[in-house]
Amino acid sequence: MIIRGTVTAGLGIASKVFGIPTANLIINEPLSLNSGVYIGHTSFNGTSYPSIICYGIGSTNKFEVHLLNTNLNLYGETLTVDIGEKISEIVAEPDLEKLKTKILADVEKAKQHFRQMHP
Repeated sequence: MIIRGTVTAGLGIASKVFGIPTANLIINEPLSLNSGVYIGHTSFNGTSYPSIICYGIGSTNKFEVHLLNTNLNLYGETLTVDIGEKISEIVAEPDLEKLKTKILADVEKAKQHFRQMHP
């Protein structure tokens, strides 16, 4: 599934607390996508970046994208996201340390996937 969305400011928790900057996208059309954590590619200015996507927290028309190994300022930019396979479920974890551990494991799983694709 390929979608386009504009990056908007979020709460900054992923970046500040977990060290994982995300682009919060506002999507103008409903998606037929189950909530979860996915891998994919995000395109911006003619370059495609391996990404991890979290969909299903808060509004059903908003999701977060983390471009792996990249830290770009994308506020206000339009991104194209090619959503691939689901790698994990979203968990409601009130303990921030446990949540951080889960998120970092998901990021590592995504990085491992892309390393296997492009050794």
